[in-house]
Amino acid sequence: MKGPEVSSVNSTSSRIASIKRAIKHGTTLTIVLALLGLLIGTAFGLRRADTHEARATIMVNPLDGNPFSTTGRGDDLINLVTEAQLVRSNAVAERVLSELDLDLTPAELLRGLDVSVPANSQIIELTYVSTDSEASARDRAQAFADQFLAFRQARAETLVDSQIAKLDEQIKEARAQQTRLSRELNALPEGSTDASVARSQLDSITSQLNQLRTRSSELRSSSLDPGQIVTPSAVIRPGVLQSWFAFSAAGALAGAALGLMIALIRARLDNRIHHVDDIALAGLQLMGVSTWRDTETITREMAEAPWQASVTQDYRDMRVNILTAQHQRPLVLVVATASDEQTGPVSALPLMLTMALSRLETILVDTLVVGITRTDVPTHPYLTDVLVADGDPTRAVDRIRPFASVIRSREDIRAEDLFLTPQMSAMLDHLRARAEIVVITAGSVNDARTRALVDIADALVVEVVESVSRYDDLARIADDRSPYAKKLLGAIFIEKRQPSNAPTVPEHSIDEESPDTEEPSKPQVSATRTGVV
Repeated sequence: MKGPEVSSVNSTSSRIASIKRAIKHGTTLTIVLALLGLLIGTAFGLRRADTHEARATIMVNPLDGNPFSTTGRGDDLINLVTEAQLVRSNAVAERVLSELDLDLTPAELLRGLDVSVPANSQIIELTYVSTDSEASARDRAQAFADQFLAFRQARAETLVDSQIAKLDEQIKEARAQQTRLSRELNALPEGSTDASVARSQLDSITSQLNQLRTRSSELRSSSLDPGQIVTPSAVIRPGVLQSWFAFSAAGALAGAALGLMIALIRARLDNRIHHVDDIALAGLQLMGVSTWRDTETITREMAEAPWQASVTQDYRDMRVNILTAQHQRPLVLVVATASDEQTGPVSALPLMLTMALSRLETILVDTLVVGITRTDVPTHPYLTDVLVADGDPTRAVDRIRPFASVIRSREDIRAEDLFLTPQMSAMLDHLRARAEIVVITAGSVNDARTRALVDIADALVVEVVESVSRYDDLARIADDRSPYAKKLLGAIFIEKRQPSNAPTVPEHSIDEESPDTEEPSKPQVSATRTGVV
């Protein structure tokens, strides 16, 4: 018994196979999206190559009247980002327009400006992108730096002058009050109560006047330096990573990544088999490939004129692959479907025909009523009749052409309850004595009735139909723990595409019996095997 480690390995292998399958099927989409990304990246890179970029760096000094107090610590400069946004204000933009004499609106001018503030610094970086010329980008970046500093200084001067003017008014009022109190004090008797009150008021006004004069003096002597241009405006030369071919490569990689992602998502959402390579990814051996149209054509020919039907080269290749994969003779071969959505294997009848054309006595046991049907009442018993009797199929075998016979089932009676009876084993023993190849039609491999048929057969071939069969079903069949593991030969892939124009080629000249052999239209039963190994 396999342990958890083997189960984990199988699960991992299944996931890897699923990824490979998605990548393989998404190759076309990935290439298309990669080329599209390449074109977009190239267009963006070439457009970017037509732009010119210049940068200037400013170190901002704290100013009285600004959020940056001269008495504050470095931690108080948290409003630098707010101050930096003034660079993008209309007031600064109008100053730049006036300096450079540009015929633009402030909004149009600000469109090419980018302002950034490095963390934990008093630095403001101004970057300007222009589509005109390098000189245009350089001059505008420098003008923004100059005018921003000039705007800060003018704003600080206005605020300081306003504060000094208010202080001067307060000082004037305080001096007038001081003069009035001095006169009142001189007129009062020395040592009187009124004199003491007047002296106290005079001392308070004098102290307030000294404070106002001190503050006014501080403002008059404060620095109004708004900052310095640390790095004058200079054109930024694009590096390799900013060149047009770098954007082209990035676009191609992004497109390819998107294509692979879409392919993986589609593989997860759509679990159906869409390509013959999916069979190998699921771990199954490929026995052959044919088209739905070719298979239907062969089946129709077998129903209308079985003695004239022929097969395509695809089914000849399947015959070789199956017979070389399993050398046992006689061989009881079960042909089952990989999906529950299929009513039965459409390739069973063509497989029986290609075996017969190889002069191998072949009998098709139709358990699903998917084989040849007749409008008249057959003279041969049905499969159910054989199984409820003694299991002797002699009278039930209906020869439809040289080396090809069938045992039919009735639509109103199902024989699945009798598959594991002694009569079923006895019937197969009889068929092994009569034929080289016994083909048994079966339903889905997920059905218990199919497992019963495989249990008494020698080998199993699974039919996989494009866009119908599911990948998970194939992965379970290929699992070493599957009940079919020991008898599974491989899978037949039926494509839904249109077949080639090449007609089927009869094999009469090589494989058929001569015209003077038994008449195919009159079914006969042969008691011995007439095929050649």
